[in-house]
Amino acid sequence: MPTNYIWLTLRAMFNRSSSDPSHRLRNFFIDQGVAPELSFMDITQPKLVIVSADLNTGKPILHGEDPEDKILDALLLSTALPPWYKPVKKQDRYLMDGGAVSNLPVEPALNLGATQIVALDLLDSRETIGEGSGFRGFLDRLIFTVEKRQLDLELALAEARRIPILYLGLTGKFPVPMWDFQYTDGLITQGYEIAQSAIENQRSTNPILASSE
Repeated sequence: MPTNYIWLTLRAMFNRSSSDPSHRLRNFFIDQGVAPELSFMDITQPKLVIVSADLNTGKPILHGEDPEDKILDALLLSTALPPWYKPVKKQDRYLMDGGAVSNLPVEPALNLGATQIVALDLLDSRETIGEGSGFRGFLDRLIFTVEKRQLDLELALAEARRIPILYLGLTGKFPVPMWDFQYTDGLITQGYEIAQSAIENQRSTNPILASSE
């Protein structure tokens, strides 16, 4: 994923994008074992639902409610993140990454009937707060503000419905841009350690953990 997303945005605005790189992402998923014919009915436990966003309605779209939906198609829709990948026009919908309307999809989980939620949050304010200047710095902070507001509202919604939620902020030892995958293994290890620590700290009080013992 190219790092200069401001330049990519400008090129897209003036219709100067040379190609659609989504085929590379599709090939990556297939190489990792997500066969084109794999459907949600093939994943029995746990129940899998993938979220995209419909730009025409401003609502999250839940893929997997129909067991015949293809997982590869849902993954490509849910990762269509401009300006790297173009939104996908599908019938009367204009679909892209679900983070546009629900970056931490607590509300979709509630609407599916969840009674307990473990929420893994990858939002890292260190990437934007106090960093950068000019238009890019402004845009970074604007995106963070919108995502943080979404997070606060979704957590408040779970609290209002009295649904227990274990929130885990998975921030690493240093900020890593979303397009940089060279630290993946180390970040997974750090995420495991953060989750393990949170479980130990809340084992005696959190209903989710108490019911799993």
